[in-house]
This record gives sequence, C-alpha cells and structure tokens, in this order.
Amino acid sequence: MSASAPVSPRRRRRPPAPPPAALPPLLDVYDAALTAAPLVTKAATSAVLFALGETVQQALRRPRSASPLDSGRIARFALVGGVVHGPLFAAFFPALDAAVDPVAASAAAALGSAGPSPGALAAALKVLIDQAAFTPFLWLPLFFGSTAALEAAAGIPDPLDAVGRGAADGGGGAASSGWTRAAREARDKGWGLTPTLRANWLYWVPANVINYGLIDPSYRVLYVNGAALLWTAYLSGVQRGGRHRPL
Repeated sequence: MSASAPVSPRRRRRPPAPPPAALPPLLDVYDAALTAAPLVTKAATSAVLFALGETVQQALRRPRSASPLDSGRIARFALVGGVVHGPLFAAFFPALDAAVDPVAASAAAALGSAGPSPGALAAALKVLIDQAAFTPFLWLPLFFGSTAALEAAAGIPDPLDAVGRGAADGGGGAASSGWTRAAREARDKGWGLTPTLRANWLYWVPANVINYGLIDPSYRVLYVNGAALLWTAYLSGVQRGGRHRPL
C-alpha cells in the first residue's frame, strides 16, 4: 500500500480590508451648508449650475478642434446665477408658500371632500403664479437684462449695433448704452409672451408640478438648479442671438 501524499495545510484567506471611511452623502453636505449659511449655499449652487449650463452650451456649439471655451462668458453666467437667480428664488419660494398655502387650505376646506386636497390645490396655484406672472414679468426679464448689462460692462459689442455705441461714446455714454441695451434685451427677449416663454412652459410646467407637489421646500432651489442645467444652456443660446424675437 503506497503512502499517500501529504496534504498541505489550507492557506487561510486574509480578512478583507475594512472599506475606507465613506464620504458624507452629498445631500448631507448640502444640508449642513444650508443650516450654516442658507442664502450663501443656494447662491453658490446656482452659480455652479449656471456656469455648467453655459459650459454645456459652448461645448455643443463648438467642434472639438475649435478655440477654447469662453471663460469670461462662463464667469458672467456664474455671476448671474449666484447674484440674481439664487437669491431671487430663495426669496420667491417662501413668499409664494406664505401667500398660497393659507388660501389653498381655506379653499380646500370650503370645497370639502368633492374638491382637491390642500396640497394639490396649493401646488396648482403655485405653478400658475410661477409660470403666468413670476417667470414672464420678473425672472426672464432679469436674466436677459442682467446678462446684457454684464456684457456691456465687459466691453462686448452689442450684436445689434455693428458700430458699437459704447465704443463711440465716452465713459458716461458707455454706461448709458449698457443700461439701454439691458432694458432692450429684457423687454424683447424676456418680458411677457415670448417664444422663450412658450418653450419655458413646455419644460417648466411639468418640472414645477414636481417641484411644488413633491419636493421638500428646503430643497426647491437645489431642485430648480439641477433641472435648469439644460434649460440654462438653452437660455444661453437665446441670449447669444442678436435678433429680437417677439411674437
């Protein structure tokens, strides 16, 4: 009977290394920043998302071999996001809640079980006010006016003025031309029933049904900033165009 081969002891597997400490979830980071500095946090997220939206717009316009991205334009969009969009929406959402929620609750109580719930009625009223009043008569004019004013301040020629009124005038004339340009852009591209507003309704009515119906109020500016990434790229294309496009 032949001797059996010795059996080698089974090698023990090393226990798996403990995973590295997980980074705090991004939402927790946002919550902490929101608690510490709510307005600054909302303004900063708006600035970042507006800069990203403009970057997307430039990337879509330019072939890979073209000149580098226009960092000045990206910075101007970041400024509009941080100084105009973030603070404006941070103030608008709580004011809208304070104005609409009591009215919706009273109306729902008066309608009884046959009517919509207070939350559904409030969401519908908020979407209506947002899209029929706030957007066409405040936000869009402010966006187009502020971007035009920043371009004038940076010395960028007016697309509708081949001669360049600002370059021909002195310092006061350049400032006056800048304000005139901002007012014209706000009126022609942002104020009232414009093609941009009609496109806005297609995108933002469903997005705002979610915003006002499902999103926690403390996250509404964050949600709007995220939803606005591609929309900001679209607005950049409209703003870049030199033509007035009234209906």
